[in-house]
Amino acid sequence: MRYLSSSFCAILFSLAGHAQEFPFTVRHFGIDQGLSNEWISAISQDGKGYLWIGTQYGLNRFDGHEFEVFTYRPKDGLSSNWIRDIYASENGLFLAPLGQGLQEVRNLGGLFLPSWQQGGWGAVSVRDVNICNGAYLVSSSGGLFEWIISAKDSIQKPPKLISNGSYHGIDLWNNRWAAAGSPGLALENLDSFELVHQHGSVRAVSFVGQDSLLSQSMEQVYLTHQSDDGTWTTTILTDRLDITSPTHGIEPFIYRDLQDQFWLPTSSGLVCLNARLDVLRRISTNSLFAKAGLSGNGQLLSFHQDREGTYWVGTDRGIFQLLPQV
Repeated sequence: MRYLSSSFCAILFSLAGHAQEFPFTVRHFGIDQGLSNEWISAISQDGKGYLWIGTQYGLNRFDGHEFEVFTYRPKDGLSSNWIRDIYASENGLFLAPLGQGLQEVRNLGGLFLPSWQQGGWGAVSVRDVNICNGAYLVSSSGGLFEWIISAKDSIQKPPKLISNGSYHGIDLWNNRWAAAGSPGLALENLDSFELVHQHGSVRAVSFVGQDSLLSQSMEQVYLTHQSDDGTWTTTILTDRLDITSPTHGIEPFIYRDLQDQFWLPTSSGLVCLNARLDVLRRISTNSLFAKAGLSGNGQLLSFHQDREGTYWVGTDRGIFQLLPQV
């Protein structure tokens, strides 16, 4: 039996749950605390436990106490100050500087290698990076790429173009991957490639199960499911989740945390869903800022859960640490 087949109808017709009380203690970090910039476009944690934070002006490494800032330098620094995405591995980082392809950071000590801009890659804007079966999957404004490298080869071999178009988020499930883009949802399994959702451009995607995909565009939230006969169907969940104007012009994301919960941005805050896609809680940006002693509103840009279970929320007013209340 396919995963989620028996509960698919239950997912579709489950009602949005009531928001729980705000269960977090909030700490805020901005320029006054050492950040290079308060527009937080990417957050990731490396193998040594450092938190890496990409902004519109520089890359920041946080050790839990203070920030170390890296900025643009023509020969041995960042190739662009705006870091759109960060992929952290045990040995280093891959960065997505705006309009500069990919850049590698070796040994997590600040050794920057040149951006990769050769052999069909071009000066594209990379949106997401992930790894599946030993190959890097790269979504960009210039298409969806597969990139096979080794420690010896570093970034010498050119990437392989999988699909034309403009792609955004990537997610993995066992040996399958899915990518969200202007053609729709692209799905790969055992070397087969197909578009399973063609209802317009989608920006973010996450597997709910082996054969179910949660995705988000600038206007809607979708569930795309494969039935036992192999056909794919897509259902709009926006109204059932009671979400109005999901992102209001800001780039969507879907973050699956360590508890298999899904975090989505909306025009008013964050929505957290469980594996059955019931609403567990809603966190408004107003309440998030108020908990940190800030007034006014802002935009949600990125999200991350570290290995200790702490949530980090990137906004246009700095980064917020959400510590679960005991």
